[in-house]
Amino acid sequence: MELVVHGHNVVVTEALESYAQKKLAHLARFWSGVQAAQVLLEVERGQHICEATVPLRGAVLRGEARTKDMYAAIDEAVAKLERQIQRYRARFERTTVTPDRSAPNPIVRDEIVRQKQFSLKPMDPQEAVMQMNLLGHDFFAFMNAESNHVNVVYRRHDGRYGLLGPEG
Repeated sequence: MELVVHGHNVVVTEALESYAQKKLAHLARFWSGVQAAQVLLEVERGQHICEATVPLRGAVLRGEARTKDMYAAIDEAVAKLERQIQRYRARFERTTVTPDRSAPNPIVRDEIVRQKQFSLKPMDPQEAVMQMNLLGHDFFAFMNAESNHVNVVYRRHDGRYGLLGPEG
């Protein structure tokens, strides 16, 4: 497995990196599609934070944990990823299996229950954050005036903002 470990306000020691490698290597037993992972280790206000991201075919899974100990944060983030991979695998298996047509249609929990269209006004990310806050939403899709691509701003658990956009 290809693993990239970064640190923010913390020195990533060889011991921390090998511990993260060992823990994340176990994810492959849940899903063979786990080929790579990125880990950000951070210390903020006495909290040890581990953000682990695993790209899968058609999805990106992310586990975040905040504890008083970096090793415990890694354990907790990997445990969250394990649960996500199990749910993703179950969904994948449900959609690839042909249902028995003689039985009544089962209720699909992952069914889309609402669709909404909206216009994409070109704006910069700061204006998009302002629009998101005015609407009271946790995310906002917009046309980035700088890149001319569709982007999404979102509110993170720590209260800061994130920006999603296409590669390239």
